[in-house]
Amino acid sequence: AAARMPFPVTLTVLEKIWPLPDDADFAARMTGTVLVIEEVIASGGIGEKLAAAYPAAQVLCHAIPTPFVPQGDLDSLLRRCGLDEDSLADRMKQAHGGC
Repeated sequence: AAARMPFPVTLTVLEKIWPLPDDADFAARMTGTVLVIEEVIASGGIGEKLAAAYPAAQVLCHAIPTPFVPQGDLDSLLRRCGLDEDSLADRMKQAHGGC
């Protein structure tokens, strides 16, 4: 989804979520608008921790809205939770101001 954006997108994958990385390179990426995409519910997730640790950044969390997800095939579940490629592309555009 990031490759389809008409604006630059930097992807960062956290290999572990706690403790937060403390290197300068990571801190430099935590400026401006940061869209955190989680495959878990938002409450108590890494997005909340990043928002608290980097108050200068506008941290937007995109996570599963409810802890109860019905059964289904992977594609339909990703789509239902907004984690499919099209939903993520739309969310990135919204985070960038609707471009």
